[in-house]
Amino acid sequence: MDMLKMAAVVAIVVLVVILFIRLKSPTPAQDVFCEGVYVQDIPLAGLTYEEGAQQVADRIHQCIYQNVYTLVYGDMQWTFTPGDFDARLDLSAEIDLAWNFGHTGTDREKREQAAQLKKEPVNYRKDILYNDRKLTAFIQDIKAHVDRAPVNAEVTVLEDRVFEFSQSYTGLSLSVDEIKEVLNSNILSGTSTVIELVPHVVEPEYTTQELQENTVLIAKYSTSLANSNSRRTKNVARSLRPFNGLRVLPGEIVSFNTLVGKRTKANGFAESPEYDGNTVVTGYGGGACQASSTLYGAILYADLDAVVRGSHSMTVDYCEPSLDAAVFENKDFCFTNNLEYPVYLYTNVTDRTATVWVYGPPSPYDIVIESRVLSVYEAGARKFEDDTSGKYVYFTDDPPVLKAEGKMGMKSQAFRVYCDRETGQEVSREDFDVDTYYASQPVYWRGVHSPLESGLELEFE
Repeated sequence: MDMLKMAAVVAIVVLVVILFIRLKSPTPAQDVFCEGVYVQDIPLAGLTYEEGAQQVADRIHQCIYQNVYTLVYGDMQWTFTPGDFDARLDLSAEIDLAWNFGHTGTDREKREQAAQLKKEPVNYRKDILYNDRKLTAFIQDIKAHVDRAPVNAEVTVLEDRVFEFSQSYTGLSLSVDEIKEVLNSNILSGTSTVIELVPHVVEPEYTTQELQENTVLIAKYSTSLANSNSRRTKNVARSLRPFNGLRVLPGEIVSFNTLVGKRTKANGFAESPEYDGNTVVTGYGGGACQASSTLYGAILYADLDAVVRGSHSMTVDYCEPSLDAAVFENKDFCFTNNLEYPVYLYTNVTDRTATVWVYGPPSPYDIVIESRVLSVYEAGARKFEDDTSGKYVYFTDDPPVLKAEGKMGMKSQAFRVYCDRETGQEVSREDFDVDTYYASQPVYWRGVHSPLESGLELEFE
């Protein structure tokens, strides 16, 4: 009998505990949304399914069709309703997901869901769908009124290497994607119907200050015209003229032949001596090679890159071996601006020198150009040509007259050396292709007329 009483007491205690737990954690109501459930930031706690669905529908209808929104920038504004862009938002699936909390699973699972919602509320969101073509066209129209392209500073090369810098200006640009995101956020939250547009500031590629700091003299190179006649000097000046005041943008490639054009009389060139293989002839191209070689020396010191360059068939007297750049109809000299800022060229030709100045961003190094002769070949014996005109040598027994000096053949190579500005120590060097120059024999005029044929009396001792 005592055992039966004891069992009854235990059963009562267990029942009380169960009832206490049930009272402490009641099963969520079955006909309303649980506390802590949201759809599109709309709280649905305590509402029936139909009430919650209707409240969401009313809010979305108001946001899409009734609220008028205004985009503002300065004294300009644009008004619209999302319905203008065929806006739509179907949240039926999200409402069903919100309803499932506290309405699916066992009583224990429902109580656990309710407890979890109190700690971590759930908000089901979805973006509004628009007619993207209409919305994008609307925003692009706004961009057309707000956007402003940045204005780069420009450099004008005046006479005597004087530079004039124009003023640079920042630009403005609205982001289409960012505006769509802001619209979607404001429309759904209903926080504000007036939206201030904030364009991005677009910096110019080159500001006035940057160009002033990066348009300094970085190279000057001259070649001698002491051995040139007036016609050849004219050709050098004519060849360098298109480069005077030339601006070369980063990455741009400059072709000598394209800028100078054909070496003809109609194009402003005069006849003068020029190389044809390993001989010297007269043609309209004489002097153009000295112009291209002067340019080559300048771009080497300016730390620019030659992309097309070839040496002469023989050495030249106006620059060291491997520092020349030969040009002809089918042989070009091209260089590129491999620096970060534009470079500007200025040229000048006198009766004594041809000079090229290069202005651009300063190098952190002192640049030294070296020419190194690797091997030498003898010029060979004298070669004679008959002077049938008698202009230089008339009689056969007259001493020959030099027509063209002989040239030593050689192999050579150029180097660009980068040195520390403070210590002068070499930091690195760039080596260029090995050039081969052919030897040429000295050429002399000789007479072709015999003194006996001249009718002159010969005296004998």
